[in-house]
Amino acid sequence: MGDVQTFLITLNAIDGTRLQGEVLTGTLQEAKEIQTQLTWKVGFNAPARGLGSLSSLLSQGELQSFCRLYQISASVNPRLPRPGDQVSACNDRVTVFTQVFKSCSVRYPLSPFLFSILRFFEAHFSQVHLFGLLRVMHFEIACRAMGSEPNIPLFRCFYQFRVDGDWFTFEKQRPQNFQSCVSRVLQSLRDWKLRFFFLNNNFLPSRLPIRNMQNPIVDEAPPLRDCDVPLFRLLVKNPTPVIVFPELVLVIACVSTLWDEPEFRPAVMEEGHEMNLVKILKKANRGMQFVAIEASIPPSLPPHMELLPVSPFGSAKKISSPDDDELPFCGPVGEKGVRFSLCTGVCGAIFASTFEASQWKKGKKVVEADMAVFVDSPIR
Repeated sequence: MGDVQTFLITLNAIDGTRLQGEVLTGTLQEAKEIQTQLTWKVGFNAPARGLGSLSSLLSQGELQSFCRLYQISASVNPRLPRPGDQVSACNDRVTVFTQVFKSCSVRYPLSPFLFSILRFFEAHFSQVHLFGLLRVMHFEIACRAMGSEPNIPLFRCFYQFRVDGDWFTFEKQRPQNFQSCVSRVLQSLRDWKLRFFFLNNNFLPSRLPIRNMQNPIVDEAPPLRDCDVPLFRLLVKNPTPVIVFPELVLVIACVSTLWDEPEFRPAVMEEGHEMNLVKILKKANRGMQFVAIEASIPPSLPPHMELLPVSPFGSAKKISSPDDDELPFCGPVGEKGVRFSLCTGVCGAIFASTFEASQWKKGKKVVEADMAVFVDSPIR
C-alpha cells in the first residue's frame, strides 16, 4: 500500500484535445488502475468492441458548430446519443460519424448516386463502413471528372459488396490484379468512431431497409460489355486517389453545394490556366490555388474526352489518355471574369477547419493538403 495522495487524471486525445479530468484521492496504484479504466471507457488503447458499446465524445456545442459548418438542417433533428442509445442501425434514426462528412465527401442533401447504391444493395446508411462510403463518393467524383455521370453497373465492375466485421463495405473486385480506377487510397482515420450523432429519417430521401448481416451476399460483377465501356476505359487509364479532397474540389465536382457565390464558380489555376478536374484530382494532395471565375465561363474538358463515342457499346480501343504531367489544361482565363478573393463564408470556414497547413497569399487561398496517409493497395 502506498501513501494516500490527490491526483488529477487527464486523458489527451490523439488530435491534441484534452478530455475532462477527474480528481481522486487514493494511492498511486489506485490512480493508475482508474486511469486505465477511463482510458478503456473512451476508447484509447482499448480492445476491439462491438458497436453497441460505443459512446460519443461529441459535445452539444461541437454538434451545433458541425451542423452549421456543413449546413445540416434543423429539420433532420441532429442530436447527441442519450444513455443507452445504440450505434447499430435502426428504423427511427440515422447514425452519422463526423468523419463521414469531414473525410468521405458525403454531404447533405445526400448524393442521389450514393442513395441509389444503398437502395440497390438494400443496406441502411448507418450500416456502411466509412471507407465504403468514401469509395462510393470517389467513384462519383471520378466519373464527373471524365465528363460523365456515375452508374451502378459500372460501379459494380470495380467494387463488390462485402461484410467487414460489424459493417457492410465495398471492396475492390477480385482478382486483385483486376483493373482499378484508383491510384492510391487513404490508409486510415484514427479514432473516427469516437464522435457521432443521430439524425431522423428525413436525412434520407426515403426510408432504407436494415439489411441482415447474416444473409449471404451474392454480388458478381456484371459483364463489362453490359456497362459503359468508354467510361470504364477512361477511369482505368486515369486513376485518381481516394483521399480527403478540399471542399472546393467537391463543389467543382457537383458533390457539394457549400458555395455561397452564385455568380461565380470555383476553379484551380496554374500558370494562368484553369486546370481540368482530372488533373485537380490527381494533384489534390498538393498545394493548389483556388480562384473564383464567373459562372458564365464554362469549364473545358480535356480534349481526349470531347470525342467520346456516344454509345456505351462502341469501340473503346482508341480511347487513350496522356500521362499525368501531359494532361492538358483548359484554355487560359483572362483577368476579366476572374476574382482572386474567395473562400468566404462556409467554404472558408471548412478550409480553415480541414487543412492545417493553409495560408493566404496575395488574395489567393493556397492549400497545402499533405495530411493523408496512402498505401499502394486498396483498403481492406
